[in-house]
Amino acid sequence: MKMIRRRRVHRGSRPGCAARADRADHARRTGIRVQVAGEGALVVEYPGGIGPRTYGQVRRLDVALQRHQTLGRLPAGVQEWVPAYRSVTVYFDPLAARPAAIRAWLRQVAASVPGGPPPAGRVVTIPVCYGGEYGPDLADVSRSAGLAAEEVIRLHASARYRVYMLGFMPGFAYLGGLPPQIACPRLPTPRAAVPAGSVGIAGHQTGLYSLQSPGGWRIIGRTPVRLWDPRRNPPALLAPGDEIRFQRVTVQEFARLSPVPEEQSPADSTGPPPRNGGPVHAGHGPGAPVRDGGPAILVEAPGMLTTVQDLGRPGWQRYGIPPGGALDPFALRAANLLAGNPEDAAGLEITWIGPRLRFLAPAVIALAGADLGATLDGTPLPPYRAVAVRRGSMLRFGKPREGVRAYLAVRGGIGVPPVLGSRSTYLRAGLGGLAGRALKKGDLLPIQAPPPAARQTPPPPSRPAASRSAGACGPCREAPAPPARETLAPRPGLAGVPSFSGAGVPPGGEAATPIRVVLGPQAHLFTAESIRRFLDGTYTITPASDRMGCRLQGPRLQHRRGADVISDAVPAGSTQVAGDGQPIVMLADRQTTGGYTKIATVIAADLPVLAQLAPGAAVRWQAVAPEQAVAALREREAELARFRISVPGAAKTAAAASGDRGESARPGKSHSTGPARIGSREIERILRALARTDITFLEWQAGQWRLRITRASRRPDVLS
Repeated sequence: MKMIRRRRVHRGSRPGCAARADRADHARRTGIRVQVAGEGALVVEYPGGIGPRTYGQVRRLDVALQRHQTLGRLPAGVQEWVPAYRSVTVYFDPLAARPAAIRAWLRQVAASVPGGPPPAGRVVTIPVCYGGEYGPDLADVSRSAGLAAEEVIRLHASARYRVYMLGFMPGFAYLGGLPPQIACPRLPTPRAAVPAGSVGIAGHQTGLYSLQSPGGWRIIGRTPVRLWDPRRNPPALLAPGDEIRFQRVTVQEFARLSPVPEEQSPADSTGPPPRNGGPVHAGHGPGAPVRDGGPAILVEAPGMLTTVQDLGRPGWQRYGIPPGGALDPFALRAANLLAGNPEDAAGLEITWIGPRLRFLAPAVIALAGADLGATLDGTPLPPYRAVAVRRGSMLRFGKPREGVRAYLAVRGGIGVPPVLGSRSTYLRAGLGGLAGRALKKGDLLPIQAPPPAARQTPPPPSRPAASRSAGACGPCREAPAPPARETLAPRPGLAGVPSFSGAGVPPGGEAATPIRVVLGPQAHLFTAESIRRFLDGTYTITPASDRMGCRLQGPRLQHRRGADVISDAVPAGSTQVAGDGQPIVMLADRQTTGGYTKIATVIAADLPVLAQLAPGAAVRWQAVAPEQAVAALREREAELARFRISVPGAAKTAAAASGDRGESARPGKSHSTGPARIGSREIERILRALARTDITFLEWQAGQWRLRITRASRRPDVLS
């Protein structure tokens, strides 16, 4: 008895060793692995390949997580999860939850899931017209299988399929259950455009194209059913776990079942401007039109790529929709703070070559992020400064100086209709923004009414005002801005650029920018030499980079067993390596699932820095632990909090946006960029803002006053 008792005490005295032993024992018994994918995602992976047994385990875990969500038992910070062929990837906020706690909870849930067949999903019958113009690759599949075309159709239509996952594009369904006799490889050269509704075969999979897109699957038929409609909730017709049955129809039946053309929706109203050259109203279609004379911005030239973006639409990844949003969210949030908006208000993301914008009404604007050489009516307009512009003013952009993506915030926000909870533009699916596309000449962007806290600042001037500080615009005046530029902690060598901004490297800079990564989740599928080469080498950003991914060129990486893996979720920052051995860092508009090995994940704090680098810029990777990635993100948020405190009225606007009615409203009176006066109300405002952060110590100086606050005492110590 003493030996047993001592053993128990010994195990209890070393909880870390016991926990590791328990995890190892659990992995041996169940075969389940929980892998890290950056600081904000964990991948629960089951053993086995693509098949009903493995997917049954995935499906049961998916249902268990849904049950926890329904009962309100999800741990704080868990945001969403994405089921795939043999894995479930869980996304969480690393600032609101400890990764170790989420990992332990996931293991507990996975271990408690009962065995047996997976829970039944819906049974959905999909009509399909095979062959002819609807199935141009039917003959190829027939030759590959050595079967008559009619036999291929019979086999395909008689099988029962299961939706294993949605990905590649919004609503694209990957189906298991294809008869092995008709398995066929992908096309050697993908098509530039595959029609929506197409039914394809790729290897031992069959799939349904929800939208027109490029694709390399063998197309054997097409369905008239609308698989994707952003006006539905959820917008995807199919969901993981559904059972699919195909029903063969004739060409005549296909025409009869095809939906009647409807009025264009925000997702597909992508037509050109009117022939008379007049402006395209942002409310074209179901959105509210801009009223004549209402506050709006006229696009006189669109620039290289200018889109409406906010902080994205999380929560839809299981349907194939990435969160999207601004590639440099810190810069957008800073611009909104300066303009007097909530941090998630919609603004313009301006890439490399900026647009030419005319303001048809007085407005308060702010630029943040890259310095693209902006001028207002010919006078330089530096970033990180809020200004009030008069009606008729013209905003132009010149040669990029620092970074490649600038963010324009307008007080009130860009008032395009929200789609699936966000105004962000998702170009690949034509979602959100202005008709789901980049700006065009003649577009008219509506400006929303400003938030209540921002309305109390004086209106913009109706005539030119004298310049109040160096660099101020002639036809505008300074709006409330940070009281002291030096309090923004600019990076060394970058005048006035806050350290949380990604606009850190001048275009064409020769020095390699360090980008931090967390290795995995599939680093073990690369040779040890490739890991060393990846971390020691220098990579160059190629011109093929876009909002979906940052493509790089550098030392070639080698896989242990090929570049392909069983498709799983793709978190932001995932660094995929295809067969050519070159890495691609997946960004905001990435596909939600993919089948390439992921050697590492760029940390969230450094993704904006990467997004601000121009083609030709060099980067080098620095491996860090997930805990270091969380600490870096926490520091970025702390820097933004210090910036928020320095912007007059920002805390009040944030409180109003979140429904906080506890703070009395006072009209702002100062339009100066000099040091602000500190009084009891200002101290209270600072404390309210600090309470929403994890800052433990802050020292802030303005003029002759120095404010020092520590969280331990919760009391400000004001020193003269």
